[in-house]
Amino acid sequence: MLKRIVLAGVACVMLAHPGRAQQNTEQILAALNGFYRNMGHNADSLFLYAQQCAKLAPNELQRAIHEYYAMGYHNPKQPSGHKAFGQKSLAKLQTGDPVVQGFVYPIVQLTRVRQETDPVKLQAYVNQYIQYLADKPEELGNRMERYGLLIHKDIQTKAVPEPIKDALWKAVTDRIAHAVNQTYYDPNKLTTNQLKSRAYYRYLMAYTQAQQAEAAVKVKQRDKAIDLYAAAVQDGPDEVDAQHNTYVFDASMLSDQEEPVTDFLAPYAEQLIAKGDTGTALKTLAELAFKDASRLEGLKAFHKKSKTQEPFGVFWTRSINEKYKLAEPFSVTTLGGQRFESDAYKGKWVLLDFWGTWCRPCVAEMPEMQKLYNELQKDNPHKLTILTLACHDLEPKVNDFMAKKGYTFPVAMGNDGIIKQFRIGGYPTKVLITPEGRRIRIDFNQDWTKRVYAFINP
Repeated sequence: MLKRIVLAGVACVMLAHPGRAQQNTEQILAALNGFYRNMGHNADSLFLYAQQCAKLAPNELQRAIHEYYAMGYHNPKQPSGHKAFGQKSLAKLQTGDPVVQGFVYPIVQLTRVRQETDPVKLQAYVNQYIQYLADKPEELGNRMERYGLLIHKDIQTKAVPEPIKDALWKAVTDRIAHAVNQTYYDPNKLTTNQLKSRAYYRYLMAYTQAQQAEAAVKVKQRDKAIDLYAAAVQDGPDEVDAQHNTYVFDASMLSDQEEPVTDFLAPYAEQLIAKGDTGTALKTLAELAFKDASRLEGLKAFHKKSKTQEPFGVFWTRSINEKYKLAEPFSVTTLGGQRFESDAYKGKWVLLDFWGTWCRPCVAEMPEMQKLYNELQKDNPHKLTILTLACHDLEPKVNDFMAKKGYTFPVAMGNDGIIKQFRIGGYPTKVLITPEGRRIRIDFNQDWTKRVYAFINP
């Protein structure tokens, strides 16, 4: 389902720009909401709202076009009805405001390449895009590299000379490498927009390395494929990037699979196993299990088959300690007046849940949190300690919420210090702290209870 914009969130974005202090926020919100609302329904209205957004909120319009509009209506995996709307609406968008025309140009060129059958015109479109890449700076905005990769994928079976295909690939990958190596490696010195760009370019670097690895596998160059997959795993999105994961839209459009591939651990592990590199394969399979609890049984089976002398429980704990960073000590006071000192829980598992009464997904998870808390209190209260932290909230409101819902799990107010300490950028977010003091981040849209149990009961 195509996501709809959250008006309250957009209002915060609008007000965060000092230059917009004198603008009519309601007018901006109405224009943006009109653009989102007409996706898939009315191409004429979509066009009109796009013209308004270009003048009132161009950055937000650019994001809407290259995230939701492109993914929903110019993605080969979408239904034919979506594609038909995409063609009709795109024809209108490229005739209006020059700003809008600039935003949709990469989509226009991609569409031309996909539809063109004349070899001369097709080559001209590809060469035009190569020049476009050469003329524009590296930036997240128009997702130029994404569309370059999509064009490259499309022309593989078309009458385009190999030198032109290679030139397009080089133009795209050179931009990606330059962006990553030049600007985006130190996340501590970057703004929010730069962090989003970092995540985008690091994902694309890993994707292109994985594409080269797939090509090496096809010609039976396993060692080369392993090296490329290793680079994709090393250079791809890290924990910081996962907090600014705008690349999920790029992964959705670039991936041939139903679910977007955002890391390349699985094919890397397959090649390691085929080669017989048991040690590295075990480490890679463990990382897969960290992210996806359903892979834990496969890891256990391979560990058993490998006949390693190290018991699985020892291997699991060691792998966690090697992978995850230490959590800094913290202390808070619960709404019940109890002091929670993290140092007092060394040697025990601790689950922190960062949430808010204002956050609908957070509130929706609360019954599950209460269920887990009840099970622990009944069966094994010392196995896992739960502490929830209400963030950007008011204590009376939190107390009222807990009382009305009958929730009894511990809750404290999440202050700016602890939010910054655990690098919380979205809600709900959970952090599982191991008995050795390592912190494991569990973001929204994951089966968090399954992941928690996988870690504490492997």
